[in-house]
Amino acid sequence: MKLLFSKQVFIILTLFFLDLSAQPKQLFTIYGRVISTETGDPLPYVNVFLDATTLGTSTNNNGEYEIGSIPTGSYRIIASMVGFKQKDKNIKLTELVKIEIDFELDTIAYKLDEINVTSERDLGWIDNAKLFQKHFLGSSNNSEECKITNKEILEFSKSATNRLIAKALTPLEIVNEAMGYKIIFDLKEFVLSNNDEVNYQGNIRFVELPPPNLDQEKEWMERREVAYYGSFRHFLVSLCQNKLNENDFFAYKVNHPNWEDLRRRNFLNPNLFEAVERVTKNERILQFNNFVMVAYMEEWEEANFLTYRNYMGSSIYRVLEYQTSWINLPYGFATFDINGNIVDDYKSIKVYGYWGWQKVASLLPTNYVPANSE
Repeated sequence: MKLLFSKQVFIILTLFFLDLSAQPKQLFTIYGRVISTETGDPLPYVNVFLDATTLGTSTNNNGEYEIGSIPTGSYRIIASMVGFKQKDKNIKLTELVKIEIDFELDTIAYKLDEINVTSERDLGWIDNAKLFQKHFLGSSNNSEECKITNKEILEFSKSATNRLIAKALTPLEIVNEAMGYKIIFDLKEFVLSNNDEVNYQGNIRFVELPPPNLDQEKEWMERREVAYYGSFRHFLVSLCQNKLNENDFFAYKVNHPNWEDLRRRNFLNPNLFEAVERVTKNERILQFNNFVMVAYMEEWEEANFLTYRNYMGSSIYRVLEYQTSWINLPYGFATFDINGNIVDDYKSIKVYGYWGWQKVASLLPTNYVPANSE
């Protein structure tokens, strides 16, 4: 997800796409068996899931699993279990209605100091944990109802150029009471540089929390829609459909991000659809130079963003009735799908501003679709 101006950068995680818009919808099933490489014995209780979705299950006593009701698309399927090296495979579901995918997992020999997790931490670790949570979960309204339940597994370090480096031997477990998800985040990288730029990524599994009542279920549905509309993923979907302005997005080409530009509306409004190249039925390539500034006019900023914006250099001291972000393509191009998910290297797109301010507490599964979407 590096500019000198930026204090925080949100890395768009590597997400694989679902063809949820196809009509009629073709649903697929993936099944298979997970065994130990060393012994050949079946492995029960292995988590098998499609990365960054709510689609997943666990193996039974015979090491067997089955995941059904999967829409057409391309995915990364992951088999994960404590004590074994995680395995993943990229797959495309386009023809066969049922496909078999088996896994062989290698054991991991942990060192004693790697599994020695203690509940007693010094003040330095506590301060680092607070800093990690701020830059990992974010400071949005959702983050106030988002909690890491096993943060004791985190280990922190520093370097000459990095203010904080975090690693976790096992996946982080996050309960998001704001939107009704338990998030299992297998952290692969977290780096907070000295100039407060953030780079993090990992494999994610979403599990829907059971709503205690109908009112809570309705509230979660509403919050998920709010999180989706105006998001970077919503922007890419609108771009793919050539409906940016229709969906209240206005894009402007700029040489570099400037917080004073929030007052201006005299930029060239480019037809970004012309910068989109069709690769396959489901995949597109976006190409442009410099930066694109995006204003989403349908929703106000959150009040907490005002503090962040002023810290970044904005001289507007009121909450704005629109949200402003910037996009940069470090490689000059990025591949995404018709559902707004990044297909290739997650570092192929960087976002700043409102999208950069939002963090894990605002994440949705990549198979989430608003109830009133087309």
